[in-house]
Amino acid sequence: MSILNQTKILIIDDHEDIREYLAMILEDNISCTIFEADNGARGLEIIEKFPVDMVISDLHMPKMSGFEIAEHISKKRPEILTILITGNTDLDALREAIKYKVYDFIEKPFNEENLLIRIKNAVGVIQEKKITDMLSREAIIQVYGFENPEDFDELTHEEKDSLRTRVITMISQSYERK
Repeated sequence: MSILNQTKILIIDDHEDIREYLAMILEDNISCTIFEADNGARGLEIIEKFPVDMVISDLHMPKMSGFEIAEHISKKRPEILTILITGNTDLDALREAIKYKVYDFIEKPFNEENLLIRIKNAVGVIQEKKITDMLSREAIIQVYGFENPEDFDELTHEEKDSLRTRVITMISQSYERK
């Protein structure tokens, strides 16, 4: 399987027409797999079951807000890129978004061209991260001599980050000496 497989996007919105509209736009313009949820709890269930790359969520929904979803993602699955959609963005909302590492806000009503540009940019970020992760994984396996590459995959996120930092430092220092 290619590292650059289709981007998996979860759309969470309590309005079916918004979910259908976003899914149609994405399917027509981006190579992706779409998941849909009509509320935050169902969205979090999907995140736990499937390797989702991006979540596009409405900010204001009953029971669970987009910020609560973003908070969960930032704590439990920080590799997932989050975009929030909203009818109005104020300064407090932007501060909250920064707190939960939200990638972008897209305002309703949607301008289809702007929507696509911003989502395509997000997909580009995801693909670049996948490439970087693959290259750093290979470098770590080589440098630390993992006999079985699958052993690397069993490390915790923190252990992988620590090894990645060490390899980057070693590479940087080798270039500084030249």
